[in-house]
Amino acid sequence: HLQPDVVATPRTADKVVFFTKESPLSNHHICNFTVDNVAYNCEEQHLMHQKAMHFGDTDTAAKIMQEANPGYQKQLGKQVTGFDLQAWRAAAPDVLRRGVKAKFSQVEHCRNFLTNYVGKRKIGEANPNDHFFGIGMSVMDKNVWDDKKWSNNLLGKVLEEVRDEL
Repeated sequence: HLQPDVVATPRTADKVVFFTKESPLSNHHICNFTVDNVAYNCEEQHLMHQKAMHFGDTDTAAKIMQEANPGYQKQLGKQVTGFDLQAWRAAAPDVLRRGVKAKFSQVEHCRNFLTNYVGKRKIGEANPNDHFFGIGMSVMDKNVWDDKKWSNNLLGKVLEEVRDEL
């Protein structure tokens, strides 16, 4: 019997990588949690909502909160009016940390997955199109297990910090 969350999160003795929403580590993994009394259905919704709010785009923020699909939430986040990449990169680590901490503190299956299946392994988001939040390569890349070749990997680093706090 295959477990989708495990299959979506391959690991070695010292590393784990993930990309699809089946992995509880993914921002697109559906699970309900709250931050500052606002209910979110996944970390992507939290991150995109906070991105819109950071730039004062309340219309897009409202659309993100009405959208249940994390992929569409992400697309709406790309439409934020007044977006400034440098400003967002400065704000994103704290926003991400708050959401990830809430998710893994409040959602038992996510917390158990992070602490038990992942354990003390180094974590990488295997997104070939994202060099800021992810490692900049896919799960299928021949170099995926060589963390010296990973990009920034903000999400992986934040997951490790939250895991160590839990």
